[in-house]
Amino acid sequence: MMKQKKMQSKQLWEKTVETVKKEKKYQIPLTVVAVFGVLASLVAIIFATMDGGSFDAFLGFEYRFHKLISQHSPSTSFHHRDTPAGLAFEWMLNSTTSSSNNNSTTNSTEDTIDISTMSDDRLLQRFALVTLWFSTNGDQWDHRGTWLSPDQHECSWDDPTDFSGKDVHCNNRGEVVAIDLDSDHLTGSLPLELGLLTKLTKLSAYRNELTGTLPSQLGQMTQLEEVLLYDNQLSGSIPSQFGSKLSSLFWLRLEENQLSGTIPSTFSGLVDISWLLLQNNQLTGTVPTQLASLPNLSWLALNSNPDLHGTFPSTSWKASDIFRVWLHDTQLEGKISDDLCAIPRTQIVVNPDLMECSCCDNDTNQ
Repeated sequence: MMKQKKMQSKQLWEKTVETVKKEKKYQIPLTVVAVFGVLASLVAIIFATMDGGSFDAFLGFEYRFHKLISQHSPSTSFHHRDTPAGLAFEWMLNSTTSSSNNNSTTNSTEDTIDISTMSDDRLLQRFALVTLWFSTNGDQWDHRGTWLSPDQHECSWDDPTDFSGKDVHCNNRGEVVAIDLDSDHLTGSLPLELGLLTKLTKLSAYRNELTGTLPSQLGQMTQLEEVLLYDNQLSGSIPSQFGSKLSSLFWLRLEENQLSGTIPSTFSGLVDISWLLLQNNQLTGTVPTQLASLPNLSWLALNSNPDLHGTFPSTSWKASDIFRVWLHDTQLEGKISDDLCAIPRTQIVVNPDLMECSCCDNDTNQ
């Protein structure tokens, strides 16, 4: 009997041990799952209590920077890092040094720069200028100066040996308001990221070797007053976006390029335009009647566009101070209106074989 009880006791012990082992075998994964569940809940709670800035900071500066550009310049692509925008993005990331007084709005040189703490506006501005550098082959400019100096505020990027004037002009808040890069051996094309410079009033890069098209984003820059891009090799059409949003535009000089297509009817929105110079291009189509409604137009040059045709607008012109109208070396026809002829000291040049004009200057050496 005693031996039988011992045997039963041994069997019960072995069965208990086996049961415990089985329980432990399944307890380990369940415990791990439980731990991960708790951690996931904690992370979810943390993220839920974060504001947008804290969340971006948690993911890192590169994420924040990429997101910022995507929001303000959706057409910018980073699929290929060897593009001007991609190179600018990499340069920005790699140019960070230790902490500095990086939110300074002065144009002075900074000791060090930590771009990760720059304001959004400052990041976009710096990125736009760096992209311009790469897009126009800045390393081949005649006057490179201090451009892309990582320890300088971008408002200070300039060549002090170039006596023609500063390259980058900023207001007292450190915002870029003008770019002057005339006759500086710029090649390549104008980047669409220029549209990020929302305070820009002047874009001047005439007498260079720029190719490519005019970025449509320029038509969204509501504070532009001067666009001086003549004597380059720009091609393509004039963007239809050049219209009502550029109501402050005073000078639009695109002559001596290879622009094609028609003159946008949206030019009717250029209510402040004074000089509209489009001569020596490859423009086609007719002259929009809307040009007659521009009240401040003083110089209209459409000459030397051989395929420009149709009847020149004979409606009443609102420009009372216009002093030059150049229409020669085109296929334009019709009659110059009496109200244009009545404006004192106005020089009007046409092709006399195609247009009737009682007050025109037939000297076409313009």
